[in-house]
Order: sequence, then C-alpha cells, then structure tokens
Amino acid sequence: ALIANGHHEEALKEIDSRIQDAETALAFKALSAAHEGDRARFDVLFERFQAENSSGHFWMAIVAAWGGVREVANAAAAQIDTHPFGPVTLVQITTWCACGAPWDLEATPNFAAKLKESGLQWPPPAPMEFPLKDW
Repeated sequence: ALIANGHHEEALKEIDSRIQDAETALAFKALSAAHEGDRARFDVLFERFQAENSSGHFWMAIVAAWGGVREVANAAAAQIDTHPFGPVTLVQITTWCACGAPWDLEATPNFAAKLKESGLQWPPPAPMEFPLKDW
C-alpha cells in the first residue's frame, strides 16, 4: 500500500525493518524502483534477484513484469503454463502483479485457451502504474 501510494522511502524502511526473508525484501525493493520508474536501481535489484531467486518462475514473472523485462516475464510464464495447474497459477500472478498483463498472452497457450473459455477480460486491470513496463 505504501508503494502504491508513492510513499517509497517509508516503504523501504518498512521492508528493511519488517521483512525477514531476504528474497522477498529484494522483490519488494524492486517493486519500489519499478513503481518509481527508476531503471538504474531496478536493474541492479533485478540482477541480484535473478542471481538469488530460489522461488522459481512465480516471482520471476512478477518482478520481471514490474520492471518491463518482457523476455524474462514471458519465459517464466511459459514455464508455468506447461504444468497442469499452470493456468490457475498464472491467474494468481496477474492478481499479485497488479500490473495488467504480466506477460504476452502468446507465451502461454494453455492459459490463453482457458482464458478464452472463461470469458474473463485480458489484459486484467492494472491498479498500479509501472513506468518501466511498456505493454
């Protein structure tokens, strides 16, 4: 909520003092940089996140989307799409990302088929702005 409302300094203090998991803290710091449109800071944080990521494709798709790293977001979503519960996981990613379409729909044919069956809107609404993301 602090980041979404532009209170980045306060958010970073909260992240540093309250989030004990280093990977989660790194993801949220990247969120702050992406929301501010700070490409240089995001790139440094994202490089660290990629090197330290132990959570797999789920968070990789989200953090890459926040920063507009389309190829990485597409690749992570494509990997998730191959699993039997992939479409359900991808729906959750769209919610957690809060960024509209976190990947290109063409990267996830199984999800795209389920989406067509559902009649749900694509792209989903984007309650937050991400200046580094151009799709």
